[in-house]
Amino acid sequence: MQVLLCCDDSTFISRLKTELYEQGHTVLHFEHTETVHLPDGPLLIILDSDDAQGDVLAAIRHRKNQRPDQPPIRTILLISQGAPINIEEGVDAGCDDFLLRPFTPIELSVRIKFNLHLLEKQSQPGLSDKNLVFENAPVSLRQEDFSALKKRIEQLRAEGIEDFRQYFRTHPEVVAECATLVKVLNVNRKSLELHRANSKAELLVGLANTFTEESFAVFREELIGLTEGKKHFRSEAVVKTLDGEKRDVIVQFFVEPDSRDWSQVYLALTDITEQKKFEETLQSSESRLRSILRVAPTGIALVIDRVLQASNQKLCEIVGYSREELIGRPVSMFYRTNEDYESVSREQYRQIDLYGTGTIETRWQCKDGTIIDVLLCSTPLNATDLSEGVTCTILDMTARKRAERALRDSEENLRTILHSIGDAVIATDTQQCVIKLNPIAEQLTGWDASEATGRNLKEVFNIINAETGLQAEDIVGKALTSGKIVRLSNQAILRSKEGKQYPIADSAAPIKDAGGNTNGAVLVFRDMTEELRTREELQRMQTLESIGILAGGIAHDFNNILMGLFGNIAMAKRKLSPDHPSYKNLQNAENSADRAKNLTGKLLTFAKGGEPIRDYVSLADLVKEVVGFDLTGSNVKLIFEYPEDLWAADVDKGQIQQVFSNLTTNANQAMPEGGALQISLQNLHNTDHLIQGLATGKYIKAVVKDSGSGIDKNDLGRIFDPYFSTKQAGTGLGLATVYSIIHKHNGQISVTSEPGKGTTFTLLLPAKDSAAPLQKTAEVETTLPLFTTARILVMDDESAIRDLVTEMLKNIGYSVVTTCNCHEAIAAYKQAREKGEDFDIVILDLTIPGGPGGKKAVKEILQINPEARVIVASGYAEDLVMSRCEEYGFKGIITKPYTLEELQKALETVMAS
Repeated sequence: MQVLLCCDDSTFISRLKTELYEQGHTVLHFEHTETVHLPDGPLLIILDSDDAQGDVLAAIRHRKNQRPDQPPIRTILLISQGAPINIEEGVDAGCDDFLLRPFTPIELSVRIKFNLHLLEKQSQPGLSDKNLVFENAPVSLRQEDFSALKKRIEQLRAEGIEDFRQYFRTHPEVVAECATLVKVLNVNRKSLELHRANSKAELLVGLANTFTEESFAVFREELIGLTEGKKHFRSEAVVKTLDGEKRDVIVQFFVEPDSRDWSQVYLALTDITEQKKFEETLQSSESRLRSILRVAPTGIALVIDRVLQASNQKLCEIVGYSREELIGRPVSMFYRTNEDYESVSREQYRQIDLYGTGTIETRWQCKDGTIIDVLLCSTPLNATDLSEGVTCTILDMTARKRAERALRDSEENLRTILHSIGDAVIATDTQQCVIKLNPIAEQLTGWDASEATGRNLKEVFNIINAETGLQAEDIVGKALTSGKIVRLSNQAILRSKEGKQYPIADSAAPIKDAGGNTNGAVLVFRDMTEELRTREELQRMQTLESIGILAGGIAHDFNNILMGLFGNIAMAKRKLSPDHPSYKNLQNAENSADRAKNLTGKLLTFAKGGEPIRDYVSLADLVKEVVGFDLTGSNVKLIFEYPEDLWAADVDKGQIQQVFSNLTTNANQAMPEGGALQISLQNLHNTDHLIQGLATGKYIKAVVKDSGSGIDKNDLGRIFDPYFSTKQAGTGLGLATVYSIIHKHNGQISVTSEPGKGTTFTLLLPAKDSAAPLQKTAEVETTLPLFTTARILVMDDESAIRDLVTEMLKNIGYSVVTTCNCHEAIAAYKQAREKGEDFDIVILDLTIPGGPGGKKAVKEILQINPEARVIVASGYAEDLVMSRCEEYGFKGIITKPYTLEELQKALETVMAS
């Protein structure tokens, strides 16, 4: 059967569609009823009076009255107070059934099924529609005559009664009289079932045999509604069967619109007795449950989808929250960390899967921050569907746990002290004889606990002063004598049983009993090797950072100076022929300036902003290319090993090329008579902090080992310092550059060396678990188109550079406007655009001392003209803006110092794009 829904309530429509689809009906839906076209065939229309328009009512009227030969349709009109359509208008339009809001889902479902049933019957010839509606209704229907009642009301009104509401409430005898004036004309089969009557005649005698006191109260409200002009009414009431049983019902009556004397009134009774009983049973059950929860000695809660839905008072007392503060909050609120919560949850659900309930001891955090021990027991309401909820009982175990811990602490005594901390621990008696060592102390001293027990502490714990080399002070003896904690004033060196030496920090404290008497001492110490190395690393990084700031400033200023040198030399060369006596001098000067440019590039390695531009790099290919080239022509042999499944390195290819080039150069110079350079690569997964100071993840370990002269012990700790070199001609920047690059990649570098036996560098570089991309073939350089004219705007704070760039650009035929700061550049660009004389290219200096530079200026210019072509120029070759210029709005870059040819190529590249 077809069902047409005319309503814009999405929730209501969704539920109806689901129900009707499940029953096998075809559902059509129109949110807006202005253009409804009724389909052919039997049709049920459910029409919301709030959304109904004249067109849909006209369509219904046309289908029913003017096209009687068409298949039958039925219309249920949903009516609410104040709706634009009332029952009378619905009847005029041809609506067959009405449902007053508010209505229950059961009422709507019954009404829909009934009307669908009638449609099916109406499709069969020879059946009366009116009889079908009345006799087959799914609810009790009565046809009643209120004409005598109407006359009585008119009589009362003639007697001067105006406030019928007050009158009927103060004159119950009149209400009873009015009830006797109602004549029952007909009842349907459902009425017989509701009142347990054997025949209609038993119900046609009047209302008295089915009315209760509650019925008379509802009848009084009906009377009041009739006096106020209402033609329909809905309420809950209580009626009785002929054998005296009371039934709860929903009462609805309708006065036929054409019945001016109220002789045609229909009364519908929907039996809701079982529903009311269920609700009362549920309320009673909930009341009993609340009583149990109130007196329970443990906390009880209901949890659904990890959220608290109910709680008893005891739980509130345990955790310090009110019930209002608990309901709706996640259970995780009781745990200090989400990891603790997830761990407990996993164990509980594991036990529930195995045993049907989960019991675990855990720790909760109360509202005031107090941590308590609890025993948590959880049982699902439905073992097959945890989404229905889990009941939890919570027992506060804090006092009991505290007592257990106190007893355990007392029994364990020194064993607890020795094993409760991560440092090395040695316990002695008052005579300084060793009682026990923990595993870390065994490892550092080289003594097993079984061997050391009973020996004098000085025999096991052999320490010397790191500065003097003499026996260190006896801090355990001082602790026993003074009864206080004693620490070494200077760093000490521990000599193990095997002769190994460890820098340590230690302290000693007396062990006292409950009476305050000293009965021994505990010595706590730790290996400071890694901490000292970390301090050195931090100090070195701070030094590099300071030098980086200085180097960046120097390099920027120096590049500006070199810019003047490069440019003026280039311009001078262009004015001379190669045969001129000065041409060669200019060429030599240009070569010297180029060497100076390379030096500033090394300085910029330390400068702020030189972050790696990472990519997937095949380290094996890189090593073959760089090391092979650097060893060309030398008598050093390369021995290179790496696995076939080597991971790809996550590095800046150019910077790592410099690392291996510098290491290769050093190794080559350390082996003037020849030798072997061994390089090995391997995959390394740093899990569980296998390597301290290195983040967890995948790395490539590179070992570079030479067989050269080695490095003196006194120099080994300084080789990464800037400007430190053991070679007379060295700059001292090679290894400092290597160190800086490795740490900017969040990697590590270490070195071991022994004079006469060579040097080994170990590098750890971040990696990716995938193959490196194939090497790209060199791209064939294409010839750029030549632009003979262009208008160029230049911003630079150096007047000498502005003059030089102006001369260079004019020399190649371009017109130039120069500015010295951001504000002048923006103003010049805006003025030119207003005149219709846009600049073809803008060259902006990245850094302007004392004011905004290129980054600020390009934003303003692009707001004026989003299509502007802007080139960034800077002496900071490693600046992030220079490596990612497009992200900042630039179309190209040029690095100071640059030649005329480099400038022309940059301009033509940007203009061609």
